[in-house]
Amino acid sequence: MKDLALLRLASAAFFATALLLQPRLVRAQTPDLLPSGINPGPGAYVNTIVVQRDGKVIVGGLFTLVNGTARTNLARLNSDGSVDAGWNIGTVGPVDCLALDGDDLYVAGEFSSIGGLARNHIAKVNTSGTGVVDTVWNPNADGFVFAMVGDGTNLYAGGYFGFIGGQSRSRIAKLSLTGTGPADPLWNPNANGNVLALAMGGADLYAGGYFSSIGGKSRPYLAKLSTGGTGVADPLWYHNVVNSPVAVILPQGTNLYIGGGFTAIDSFSRHHLARLSTLGAGPVDPAWNPDANGNVLALALSGSDLYAGGLFTTIGIQTRGYIAKVSTADAGQVDSTWTANANADVKALSVTGSTLYVGGKFSGIGGQSRPGLARFTSVPFAVSLAIEPGAVRSQVRILVKPIVSGYTYTMQFRYTSGDANWDTLSSISQIDFGDVRTVTDLNATAEGKLYRVLLTPP
Repeated sequence: MKDLALLRLASAAFFATALLLQPRLVRAQTPDLLPSGINPGPGAYVNTIVVQRDGKVIVGGLFTLVNGTARTNLARLNSDGSVDAGWNIGTVGPVDCLALDGDDLYVAGEFSSIGGLARNHIAKVNTSGTGVVDTVWNPNADGFVFAMVGDGTNLYAGGYFGFIGGQSRSRIAKLSLTGTGPADPLWNPNANGNVLALAMGGADLYAGGYFSSIGGKSRPYLAKLSTGGTGVADPLWYHNVVNSPVAVILPQGTNLYIGGGFTAIDSFSRHHLARLSTLGAGPVDPAWNPDANGNVLALALSGSDLYAGGLFTTIGIQTRGYIAKVSTADAGQVDSTWTANANADVKALSVTGSTLYVGGKFSGIGGQSRPGLARFTSVPFAVSLAIEPGAVRSQVRILVKPIVSGYTYTMQFRYTSGDANWDTLSSISQIDFGDVRTVTDLNATAEGKLYRVLLTPP
């Protein structure tokens, strides 16, 4: 059961003779009843999640069970959360990264075989039918592959390797999607430290990791590389990232969100999460600063909301257990009502439509048991708030009109000062689509109240 809406009545509002707020559509996010979970116990985790066009979800990491079904480090789930019984391609060694290109799935990590075929750290698998490992495509990396991103023609790979696709390549390479997966004979940025993150922004490739030099230039932990020629670093786009590497990169238009272990960028104090421009020298956004107290390892965007996951327990001066929702529209304010709170590391995030998938080392999230894997589904409803005509001690009515059926809605309030506990006004059980229900607070006060709506799935 999670917050659905948070409506604040400040004292000034109560002096109005009449005020009606127009109904607004609220999309709540709460762990649904998907029977998600990898094998419980220490050492198991989900590193990476991708969603196919048909809604099926593929997860990779280190595990031997998914929802009670034997699956080794790689699994596909149907949209209802059940394990795809016909698709069973295990690996010998952890999976660190997944990338989709049409019906082809690229799998990378620390494995030595996949689907019974010898494949060192990187492989291509068909997602149709029962899934088959490509018998020809085999770049055969000599070290771990931690990151991948494609541009429709090539696959860029980063990690801890010195040879891949038949060429000597220090920790980063451009591979063909066809044939045996050969490395581009010219493209060779030659990083001097492990590459942990890759992302495409237009025609440019962004790389993050432990390096201090890449693309022929000094670039501490972060670089913008040309995808043509030899893969040179952009001569203008430069940042002095301080103390620790960039672990995740997420472009959005002319903005670039980065997360990791860093504590400063250029002259700005930025703890573990920052927004940069992709243009010119790529200046740091001077206002946007959520300020996490631990590493950020995963990012996902949904409209103007940025979901962040990692090792932090506070962000934006709010307590948040390893996952938070941050606004991209202001200075990076943390959503005060979205408190999913995992009990351990969040390592993977993926958004599709109104659904958020979360993976990591946790055993619980959003107040429910979800070992390593969870899904948050938005449940929409319309809510309006009305203040009755009168003086300071007015009545407040909350009207709820669900857009889906079967959920129980509970109205709660608390005062903006003093006791932080929420008190229940009323519950509306099993309200159906199209119904409108009203809850009235007869004791609204000028002191100011916060109202929220919670739901319980059927």
